[in-house]
Amino acid sequence: MATARKRTEHVMIRDDLAEWLHDSDPALRWQIQRDILGVPEKVWQVTRTRVATEGFGAELLARQDTGGQRAGGAIFPAGWESDTDEPQPWTGTTWALKDLREWGVDAADLGDTAQWLKANPRWEYDDLPY
Repeated sequence: MATARKRTEHVMIRDDLAEWLHDSDPALRWQIQRDILGVPEKVWQVTRTRVATEGFGAELLARQDTGGQRAGGAIFPAGWESDTDEPQPWTGTTWALKDLREWGVDAADLGDTAQWLKANPRWEYDDLPY
């Protein structure tokens, strides 16, 4: 086990742990760089821009339906019934957009999602606009 320590303004962290954390998806990496490793803002901002084109962020962006939604629903995926024993699959539009925001995807990387969401989707309740 490595005993060397790396000092940042935020925490003391072993070098092997810092390396392991840094070897992650850009959606996590930029936040690790900023909050744990204390790297300069210029560095973590570059990593943050990669979230929309690599890894988790790119995968989630690619799963947008043609009407602007994810999995065909606002909160719940299309066809999901709440009266089953199956837990809620967190794949609906609301949860995908929440994740993209938390992962640091810039609004500009969402393309015309806002226009699609304004024109198309409906809430599952009373068929109200999303």
